Amino acid sequence: IFRAKELLDNTLSIVKNVMSGAIIDPDRLVIGTEEGLFCLDLDRSEIAKVGEGKKIYLLEYITEEQLIVVLSGKQRHVRLVPVRALDGDEVEWIKVAETKGCITLTTGVVRRNPLTYCLCVAIKKQ
Repeated sequence: IFRAKELLDNTLSIVKNVMSGAIIDPDRLVIGTEEGLFCLDLDRSEIAKVGEGKKIYLLEYITEEQLIVVLSGKQRHVRLVPVRALDGDEVEWIKVAETKGCITLTTGVVRRNPLTYCLCVAIKKQ
């Protein structure tokens, strides 16, 4: 059974610009907005900006890999964000090659043993 719960005051400007989100663990959520990536710490009732202020169109979280996959920026590149970045660590976002102009993305398991993930990207040709 699912139950809705208000986590943020809807008058906050970042709430009005949320484009995507994911649950990281019981105490943390991430949201992608027009102003960038934000981590919501539910225990401390804090919101922290993560990394650059690039617009985040879409994001997915791969639990086993501790990676957040984001579609971001004016040129719509796919980037990999290690979850360590949510703790305030200075980590570089890894730009995935040849993803400029990405329309959408998805991730999934393609093999169980050994566990292997696939990242699929749809790109609009220039």
